[in-house]
Amino acid sequence: MKKKRILLVSAVADFAFSGWVEEVAQSVRRARAFIAPVNIATVAALTPPEYDVTLWDEIVQGPSEQALDAGYDLVGVSSYLDQLDRAIEIAAAFRARGITAVIGGAGVTTRPEDALGKADAIFVGEAETTWPQFLAEWEAGTHRSRYDPETLPDLTTSPPPRWDSIADKLSANYKSGAIQINRGCPHRCEFCNVWVKFGRKIRTKPIPQVLDELRTLEGLGMKRAMFCSDNFIGDPRYAKELLRAVVPVNDAFKYPLTFNTELTVKVADDEELLGLFARAGFTTFFIGIESPNVDSLLETHKYHNTKSDLVKQCLRINSYGIPIVGSMIVGFDSDGPGIFDAHFRFLQDAHIPYARMNLLKAGKGTALYDRMVGERRVIHLERTFPGHKLSNSMMSCNVMPRGLPRSELYRGYLGLLERVRDWRNFGERMLGFIDDITRIPERRPDDRLLPVAKEIRQMLVTSPGVDVDVVEAIYARASERVPVMLWEVMSIVLMQRFDVDRLKTERADLEAQIRLEEQLEARGEAVLETLA
Repeated sequence: MKKKRILLVSAVADFAFSGWVEEVAQSVRRARAFIAPVNIATVAALTPPEYDVTLWDEIVQGPSEQALDAGYDLVGVSSYLDQLDRAIEIAAAFRARGITAVIGGAGVTTRPEDALGKADAIFVGEAETTWPQFLAEWEAGTHRSRYDPETLPDLTTSPPPRWDSIADKLSANYKSGAIQINRGCPHRCEFCNVWVKFGRKIRTKPIPQVLDELRTLEGLGMKRAMFCSDNFIGDPRYAKELLRAVVPVNDAFKYPLTFNTELTVKVADDEELLGLFARAGFTTFFIGIESPNVDSLLETHKYHNTKSDLVKQCLRINSYGIPIVGSMIVGFDSDGPGIFDAHFRFLQDAHIPYARMNLLKAGKGTALYDRMVGERRVIHLERTFPGHKLSNSMMSCNVMPRGLPRSELYRGYLGLLERVRDWRNFGERMLGFIDDITRIPERRPDDRLLPVAKEIRQMLVTSPGVDVDVVEAIYARASERVPVMLWEVMSIVLMQRFDVDRLKTERADLEAQIRLEEQLEARGEAVLETLA
């Protein structure tokens, strides 16, 4: 009997933005995208072997409508919240051809009411139990329109991702492989829905399985892997055990992989843990710092960031040679006119090389959204500002803060972006980070990457708008003090260059938004959201 064919799609919200991502990824490591699509690869692994499964990542392969006539029997689309509208569009295209189309992922989990009825079925929450259940009911012609897991899945039942349909192209297309190690977060930050969706108890994958997934990625030619987690150190005992196990496995490879992950700044308080991360080959931490304003952190229930001096914590992390990608937010009620200077000074003092500057947004499915809607302080952006869409979702704010008028919030945010991305200010942070390193990472250098670092340097010094003196100073300092990290350092400098280029578009968007906000404030009218 001929196997039924299933297409699993990872949706993209904005193909223009994905083109920018592709340009950056190609420059950094000759790839087309940053992270391999572990979401749909996991669903593929949950699919019984009697089906023929193909992965389609739109950021690499382009619009999935190219496969409309490829003979698929079922299409499953996964999306984050920003891609949910695109996922609905994909489902509609395939359904119009008589092909069953279903939608899952974080976007549907956050906004199920927006997708229900616009696909043959939607999947809310994790799919370890509901996807196999759906397939059986689909075959029997009895499938439902919505699937919710009865309980949060035990991750010991989550199989290793199936990469077979894209295995021969994985290393060419992706800067980093992906290994999910846990789900959940013990903290309850008001603006975050991770603890709402996945629970506050950390659920972990068996360490032997994690190591097998690592070996698989190395065997497929990957040079880097992201340990996917909303908080790697949510269970510190598991984190240490896993890192101790990763070291000998990674050391045994001809070329050890490097890693990145997401965790909290609390890692700075455990020197043993920091040492294990450095020894294992971690070269980047994504950390939600959010604000140097203690009142803002308390307001959003990010209590764990108020226990120590944030600058000292960041400098301690720097000392292990692991640069921080710092997520920062302005727009809390406790933020007044001085908040922008406070953010800038903090980033410079903490030597955070790469900052992701966000405006506060109340997303559906968060405690912040429920509170703000109840206080009639959430603006329906599409209906209030019809036709105007910001090119970067981090610049979008849908709340009415108490500390600043929205026009002043956007104006201060734009000024902060320009200061943070100024080449001289970036150079000060980057050189500070390099000088902070007192514990040189103990790992074998990958001699394949030194020529890439030199190419990045050459490309930068010949690019318009780049401060050549800053680039040369960083390259020289890294070559002298931490040559084993030269590729990682120059990759951050390259990201700075792309961020400076993007600022031109972002400035125009923000200036237009400021004018709209001023008009709105003069009229005193906004379309407000209400709880369903």
